[in-house]
Amino acid sequence: MPDLNTAFPLARFTRVGLSSAAIATLQAAWALLSPAVQDAENTLIEMLPDLQVAAISSFPVSGGGIPAPQSPSGQLIVVNEFTGTASITSPDSSITVGGTPTAPTLALPSSVANAAAQAGLKIPVASGSGGLSWLPETFVGKNGSRYAIVAGPIQNAGSPNYWQPITISNHEPCNIDSIVTTAGTVTAPGTITITHSSIAAIDVVTLLVVPDETLADAGFIAGASVGLTTSVIHLSQAAAVSDLISWNGGAFAPSKTGATQCFTVNSFTTGTLNLTHPPVGTPFGVALEARSLDGTTRPYRPVVAQSAGVGASATNIEFWNEATGTKVTTGDTNCKVFVTRPGFAQVNPQAVDTTAYPNSNLWVFGVFRTS
Repeated sequence: MPDLNTAFPLARFTRVGLSSAAIATLQAAWALLSPAVQDAENTLIEMLPDLQVAAISSFPVSGGGIPAPQSPSGQLIVVNEFTGTASITSPDSSITVGGTPTAPTLALPSSVANAAAQAGLKIPVASGSGGLSWLPETFVGKNGSRYAIVAGPIQNAGSPNYWQPITISNHEPCNIDSIVTTAGTVTAPGTITITHSSIAAIDVVTLLVVPDETLADAGFIAGASVGLTTSVIHLSQAAAVSDLISWNGGAFAPSKTGATQCFTVNSFTTGTLNLTHPPVGTPFGVALEARSLDGTTRPYRPVVAQSAGVGASATNIEFWNEATGTKVTTGDTNCKVFVTRPGFAQVNPQAVDTTAYPNSNLWVFGVFRTS
């Protein structure tokens, strides 16, 4: 005995008056669906009155008389009824039995849309121009409210488009209309702006942005300012800088040079050593530790300079001779200090690409109330 949940609902379509040729085409299409999709279709169909049995779904049509077997896409196949004829259409192509396909004119009530949402399907609606439009992926919550999901992985493959949804095999973005990435400036850092106006949200529920394992290992964090039509993402990275700065007999110099250099010595004027480094954000944390010279001689004590202090990209240091209680104004070999500036700094999102961080991406997941 066949599984009633996955059997083609022949009786329902017969009662709404489809021709035998149309039913034969439907049965052929139905056989290509997976049992799980068939079950979801029946969940919807059994919740509809006979006159509203107007759709089965969920495979893309590749052309020809019968759709080729493919993974379910979530798109509905629309059955358009004529006098004694019928056709089956999709956004890509159509199967026609005794008639010319046109856009559906049946306005499905909210109860039907809710039933489809509960079955995990999309519902086709007639657009103002007479063509097909689609209600976005939705689900029904408390008191009948409907919610839309904005989600998917996004990746920066470089110029000119930078961050965009990933659409490779086994990845599918949901309700991401477009993405624009700006580099920004020192005073106005760059952003990743996702547009999702197509869902017509009326309330924000939540939106989360998290780095994948590659970006997480590199110290990146992400956050978003979320609105009804756009969400603006900011990227920051752990930006701690640390090195031994010492007097080399003629000047102060960092221990790290070349590609690993993080501190630049600018000056030592009236006892104040001025260092600059990549921005570390706020608040301004700083750690200074003197290095012993020989295990017996007490080194000078380094402190944050009273006159200049620290900034996001600058550190000013004084050395004090504790034996005499005076500030050191002439460098000597007792001037050795480990300098660490912990923090996070907002980064240019255009530069965080798959060249610098292979196979990296951000994961986006948002929920918005739409009715």
